[in-house]
Amino acid sequence: MSNICELIASHAEKALLVEVMLTPKPGLVDCMNSGAHSDMSYFTFIESTKALTPFFKQYVQLGVEHQGNLQQLFMKARQMGVKAEQAMLQATKGVNTHKGANYSYATILTALGYYLTQHPEKTTFSAQDTEAILSLSEPMTYDFWQSELAQLKNKTESITNGERIYLDYGLTGIKGESMNGYPLLRETVLPFTRELLNYTNNWQYVLSKALLLLISQAEDTNIIHRGNYEIWLNVKAKAASLLKELNEDNFQYLISQWDQELIEQNLSPGGAADLLSIVVFFLYLEKIL
Repeated sequence: MSNICELIASHAEKALLVEVMLTPKPGLVDCMNSGAHSDMSYFTFIESTKALTPFFKQYVQLGVEHQGNLQQLFMKARQMGVKAEQAMLQATKGVNTHKGANYSYATILTALGYYLTQHPEKTTFSAQDTEAILSLSEPMTYDFWQSELAQLKNKTESITNGERIYLDYGLTGIKGESMNGYPLLRETVLPFTRELLNYTNNWQYVLSKALLLLISQAEDTNIIHRGNYEIWLNVKAKAASLLKELNEDNFQYLISQWDQELIEQNLSPGGAADLLSIVVFFLYLEKIL
């Protein structure tokens, strides 16, 4: 079991590295520029990934060793996730590079470890396994976040940006994805990406289209925080429009153009980038990428 835990952790590490290596990206850190982020660079993401990597194996092992229900497993994952976030912030000198991604990996990798205990013979993973693993995040997280969100209406102090956006617009962002079993990934983005990889092995093109699909549909609270609700709707519409225009010949040019526009507007779809790394992780797990 230790070997498969290490293999899964290595997939998670590679997924984060592939996400930052994908170039160009709109408003995001890549190999060419820092996007709309003046406080970080490609190398900041390398340091952040290096700091988080030891925790990836620990997340999987936590799920494998857990005795109890899924809600209790999530509480353990949150505690370990806090330690991982502290290690990340220490490595980046306080810059938040992977907070959202760390939350998703803490949830999904512990769920994956738990899934392995239910399927001890498992050595290869299919799309059906991915569906089952992502679906586990619903019983893990739903009751906790439902309770937290219900209490927000009475909260008056220390309200986070994400909480303010929920109170103003009812958007739950990455919390909503996890408490519903990551439906955007399960039902839309992963099937879309798998299908596209049947026609081309140009991974940069495929992941660029997957990123645009995510931007066009995800509740990306990063954009609302940096801009506003209307700007977020415009960014979603632009991503949907570009998704139709993109082909293997023009995708780098069109995304580079949009990258410059978002940099000028100080906008970054960081939530979509976090989800893209999860897509890459499962493509590795299924041995598609």
